[in-house]
Amino acid sequence: MKTPGFNFRPVDQAIAERVIVDSVPERAAELREIWAKYDLQFAVVSDSLKIGFRSRGKVIEFDNKTMRILWVLAHSAWRMFVCYSPHVLLALATGCSIDLEMMQRDQGLEKARASFEGLLYVVRNAVAAQSADDVAWPLDLPDPMADRSSLSAEQKAVFDLAIMATAYGFLHEVQHVMFAKDKNAPPRRPDEEIACDVFARDFLLAKIDSYAKTTSWSADLILMKRAMAIALGAFFV
Repeated sequence: MKTPGFNFRPVDQAIAERVIVDSVPERAAELREIWAKYDLQFAVVSDSLKIGFRSRGKVIEFDNKTMRILWVLAHSAWRMFVCYSPHVLLALATGCSIDLEMMQRDQGLEKARASFEGLLYVVRNAVAAQSADDVAWPLDLPDPMADRSSLSAEQKAVFDLAIMATAYGFLHEVQHVMFAKDKNAPPRRPDEEIACDVFARDFLLAKIDSYAKTTSWSADLILMKRAMAIALGAFFV
């Protein structure tokens, strides 16, 4: 039973399914078998002070505020990568550890750091907000609903990161739904959460080698891309 005034809007199965299939196409057949067996459903619900994905029976719920926060976090993670990757690459090339003196010589470091810290400030405010409408979202980010083909190469990378992190979150909840129907969840809630994380991670990583054979990407590059998304998705979950 839904609370009076509580918005509950079912999501087209094809849309939710595509988020996962586009992230891990080599598992499409397995995903559709799970979808049919457990009658998975997705729904957009009203914003609240909570964030994240939730499962109720066979329904996986999310809200607009949650998705906007994940979008901003993806951009923040990318800007963080841009900020610190030169130091990491230099350390790898020279065999030297990253030190304060090295970072102080980077004249663009403070500007790059301020760029992602500003987005994290937005996220903190958004988490505490009742609704996405109460948040002043960054105007310099592309719209989450923008056509991927219209984005720059860097924006496409962030778009993919956000989609894969969303797929990780959805897969985490899929395992909750499976546990609920099969009545075989671990007895302790923390153990169930860990099991859901393991399922989501393995679903995204276990068959990378087979997918690599169908593309021009190496397995290592696919692994790095998905690992970045899993890190973001796990942090968010």
